[in-house]
Amino acid sequence: TEHLTAGVQVDLRHYIGMLRDRPGARDAIQVMKTGKPAPWESEGEGWLNRMSTADFADMFTAGMNARGTYLSPALADSVRDLEPKRILDIGGSSGIYACQLVDALPDTTAAVLDLPSVVDFSRSSIAARGKTDRVDVIAGDMFGDLPAGFDLHLYSNVWHDWNADKITKLAEGSFAALPSGGFLADHDMHLDDTKSG
Repeated sequence: TEHLTAGVQVDLRHYIGMLRDRPGARDAIQVMKTGKPAPWESEGEGWLNRMSTADFADMFTAGMNARGTYLSPALADSVRDLEPKRILDIGGSSGIYACQLVDALPDTTAAVLDLPSVVDFSRSSIAARGKTDRVDVIAGDMFGDLPAGFDLHLYSNVWHDWNADKITKLAEGSFAALPSGGFLADHDMHLDDTKSG
């Protein structure tokens, strides 16, 4: 509300009002009301269906990679004290977070688990960073059985797309696959229960 109140120095009410009927704003409202991922563009097609097409998967993954380049150093700092040895970056897209984590944690290796339509991009992105010796790629479904052998599961910018039942399923999958003493890291932004912040 700092910028949405009459009389403040930077009043953005008119700008926000101009955007309210745009597809992205309508999609955000739908996500807040339903707890389900928004359709992409005006086609009403679900995100998972779109991610099964190479062009969309490449575009989306490149965007997430750009954002991850900015956010990943802070993530690496936040898990450093956990001293993970093997990280599974679930829904890890380009592998930006896995690459940053192995850079920051010299005794750590990682693997990115993502959809078959995404993993070619993941591999090329990881190779471009020179990390193929420390970051593997696994094609799979995060809602299926997760591979064993990892002591930290990372969900970065994943859970906000799903409702409570789906998030519970993801957490249960991690619990089943992680060893005793393993960690689950949720790196994300979530709406509060009132969906007001």
